[in-house]
Amino acid sequence: MKKKIVLPFDDHPYSLIYHGSAFPMGIIQGNATHDITPWLSSKYINCWFNESATNKFAYYISDHWPTGDKILFQQKIDLFPDHFELIFKDLIMLFRKMLNMGYYPHGRYNEEYIPGKWSYQKQYYAHDFILIGYDDIKQCFISVGYLQDGHFQRYNIPYENMYHALNSLNSPKISYNFWLYNSEAEYNFNLSRLLFELSDYLQSTTSMKIYSQNRVWGVNAIEQLGRHFLNSCNGEKSIDVRYTRGLMEHKFYMKLRMEYLLKNDLIKDLTYLEDAKKVYKMSEAVHLLGLKYNYTKKLLIIENINDIIKNMLAIEKVYLSFVLDDLK
Repeated sequence: MKKKIVLPFDDHPYSLIYHGSAFPMGIIQGNATHDITPWLSSKYINCWFNESATNKFAYYISDHWPTGDKILFQQKIDLFPDHFELIFKDLIMLFRKMLNMGYYPHGRYNEEYIPGKWSYQKQYYAHDFILIGYDDIKQCFISVGYLQDGHFQRYNIPYENMYHALNSLNSPKISYNFWLYNSEAEYNFNLSRLLFELSDYLQSTTSMKIYSQNRVWGVNAIEQLGRHFLNSCNGEKSIDVRYTRGLMEHKFYMKLRMEYLLKNDLIKDLTYLEDAKKVYKMSEAVHLLGLKYNYTKKLLIIENINDIIKNMLAIEKVYLSFVLDDLK
């Protein structure tokens, strides 16, 4: 019998900087039946910048598909090309069966075959995907992600297109994750994690040395981001607004954190929340100015962005130091 399955997913996740943050947050927000704020208040604290990387700025450090916190469970398969050929024809059926069991299939495909993507029918482009459902009547999978119009949204992938998008992937090893939401997940506040990550952020370092290669951390990372805008934009090159959005999201989490800490009497000074709100407003201005620069290409806007970032950090260095002392 033909059927339609759509798993819970919030189309407006808090984190939209990359698919890698939007996918898990969409699953969590779509499934959670109680407040996730305590957990979020001790997550997404530090950040990093790497000038030589393809994705130069991010604020999630580890466990952003939170298996360590037992919020999501993961199953994974790795296939070499000779093994891939043996089961490839069954992958469409495998994805459907996993969705039936509540798992979200996640991996990489060739967007040359995916309608709505910028590379559709133009060129090979390997990128990540997640499936949240399928519809046998329309003969398609239901996915979510960024399309050519720049909006994060749901879209359909016809089974035949998915077949070609998987079959044409040029990779020495092909991996698929299957993510399952833990219906018994607990969204606990983690004070010890907050303390060491907030300290890392202010000291521009990381306690997770495995991730430190070629990365600048914390407040220095955001300073470097401002200089990157100055140095890379010459009147012709556009700002990558993923980074201005990421900066805005990072400050959103800081504001959320101060609200939680005050509400639960972990800090007492209302000025901390006022400062966090002020910094968040400034980050919104940075993002809007980034969009404006891409339209006008006026270099004065870039200088304004860098100045705002400097002022944001000046506020944070003071109030977050007091927050850290109070929490200790």
